[in-house]
Amino acid sequence: MTMNILKNLFLAASAMFALTTVGQAQELGKLRYRVEGGVAFSRITSLGVHHNGDTGAYLTNFRAGGSVVLPFEETIFSFTPGLYVVGRGESQGTILEPGTKKVRIQSYALQLPLDMSFRLFSLNDTHRFFLNVGPYFAYGLSAKLTRGGDLLNPEKSSLGTSLDLYQNGYFKRFEFGVGASLMYQYQHVYLRGGIDASITGQVKQNVGRPLYEIAGTPRYVTSYITLGYEF
Repeated sequence: MTMNILKNLFLAASAMFALTTVGQAQELGKLRYRVEGGVAFSRITSLGVHHNGDTGAYLTNFRAGGSVVLPFEETIFSFTPGLYVVGRGESQGTILEPGTKKVRIQSYALQLPLDMSFRLFSLNDTHRFFLNVGPYFAYGLSAKLTRGGDLLNPEKSSLGTSLDLYQNGYFKRFEFGVGASLMYQYQHVYLRGGIDASITGQVKQNVGRPLYEIAGTPRYVTSYITLGYEF
């Protein structure tokens, strides 16, 4: 459901932009820059952390970075490419063995969103509201599976307490997805709330219990709230 909504938003945004700009040359206005940071909440679809069927728990992390605002003169549109560091993953939702710690997957990625920004409306040019929609590309920096410092598998101590999911070839580093966000801006300060979802599958192979089991095509779904400044 979330994936279909994001895809439809992206297609609608592309169509609106094309209809507005085709047939006329658009000049760029003065460039502006944004920096922001905040909290992110993520899960991995179609993946059971520790065991099959586990619904999982959202993992709380951060999202921080910046973007460039390239406004098209005399339109409500801007192109706003950016670069962010995003923390994502998922935590085990249900404990099967009493006294054990939850398994969790924690990953970090560099994310390059290529958003189109639409100014929905403004009040006295002081209060402004925007819708941002577009694709993104991401490259995984790290992805580890841990159990709170305990052995991942007591019956196979050679696994240790941490499993590098990239180095061992379990997860994919490269990712393509779509995102959408709403933004309220007061003068130079803004508040943004959004959601990102992978289109490409992010898991190469299943490793089984007690690490994780897949049932379908695992993808990241991340929602976030950030506070930023435009200059």
